[in-house]
Amino acid sequence: MIHLLTDLPGNVIGLEASGAVTGDDYRNKIVPRIEQTQHEFEKVRMLCIFDEEFEGFTPGAAWEDSKLAFKRPGSWERIAIVSDKESIRQATMLFGWMVPGEVKLFPSAETDEATRWVSAA
Repeated sequence: MIHLLTDLPGNVIGLEASGAVTGDDYRNKIVPRIEQTQHEFEKVRMLCIFDEEFEGFTPGAAWEDSKLAFKRPGSWERIAIVSDKESIRQATMLFGWMVPGEVKLFPSAETDEATRWVSAA
């Protein structure tokens, strides 16, 4: 499940993943928010928090996620990944270079620092 975060600058998309993330989460929450933000701002940033209850992505979610990087790749400026899950940390270290924009990994204890980093001018 995806919960969209509020109280972030307009060009920062914030989301928290918990349990299983599905293709419907992408189609109904993430993609509309990304499209809206990309329409309003030239450069877009994202804060992704994976909580301790995060179980993973369904195949549909993985497919939707893989398509996101190719939608206006030049618009991605910064992405902060917050997680203590080893699978997320390893995936970020292995594949972060493929993601457009700057990607930085933070442990859960540094969520406030991740928020400051992704929001900074």
